[in-house]
Amino acid sequence: MDNRFSISIAVSFHSPVHIGTGEGVVGIIDRRTLSHQENNRRMPIILGHTVKGIVRDRFRHVSRMLGVPSSVEEQMFGTEARQGTVFFSPWRMEPELRNQIRPFSSFLFETKTGNQLVRARRVAKHDHLFTYEVVKESLCWLGEVSGHIGQEEPFVCGVPRSLVVLLWALKSVSRVGGRRRSGSGACTVIIRRLTVQGRTYDEKQVTDLLAASIEQMAGGK
Repeated sequence: MDNRFSISIAVSFHSPVHIGTGEGVVGIIDRRTLSHQENNRRMPIILGHTVKGIVRDRFRHVSRMLGVPSSVEEQMFGTEARQGTVFFSPWRMEPELRNQIRPFSSFLFETKTGNQLVRARRVAKHDHLFTYEVVKESLCWLGEVSGHIGQEEPFVCGVPRSLVVLLWALKSVSRVGGRRRSGSGACTVIIRRLTVQGRTYDEKQVTDLLAASIEQMAGGK
């Protein structure tokens, strides 16, 4: 049995997104967002290990809701002693849009102002204004998830259970990056394609699969 799988996703951001780097530009901006150089132009990116951490958190949440053992998470995402079986690509803007906008890539980034808080009192600190950079909203990003699943996996609606939980984890991602309390990073994840065991599911088929899986898993079948 071919136990490999791949998932193609699209991510639409509804508010600006900030992926912190811990770096700034003296006298210009205090906190830059993550980016990389592409044909000598600065372009936004969200690295695979960042995506993995976000999805792992959602996977753990969905697993608890559906009564899936924590050992499934450890197998797929790994532990300190062992590498996992799932791999996440970086999220980048879709290629056609990247090619069109690359000469004007500086317009993708915007500078905003924030204020540090006294956490215990939830009030602003005096003279603690700072600037941070975001990538503008209304952009479509693409990513891939791939890997393999265990040979002894139980099945849900004809698909390995751990993969169904992974699909739900991806779908449940609604915020990415920092500055979430200010509304940054709101997003919707769309699963465009799933390929597993030689079969390919399109976007509608994945939606139907997930709807049917809830009924089956909730029923304990």
